[in-house]
Amino acid sequence: MQSVRTAGLAGNDMSIQLFFGFTLFLAMFTIGFKINSVMEEKAFGIWNRVNLSLTWLSCANA
Repeated sequence: MQSVRTAGLAGNDMSIQLFFGFTLFLAMFTIGFKINSVMEEKAFGIWNRVNLSLTWLSCANA
């Protein structure tokens, strides 16, 4: 009879856990940096200029 502690860890592969953990960490880190740059552009008013220029370009090509 196995104890509760060893029964739960019998099929546990640490390399798979590390792979998925670091993949999730890097994905969240990348998304966080992208969101941070967009928020910085909004704070400095660059975001409005980009939106206006894209609107003007789409109207000019129509």
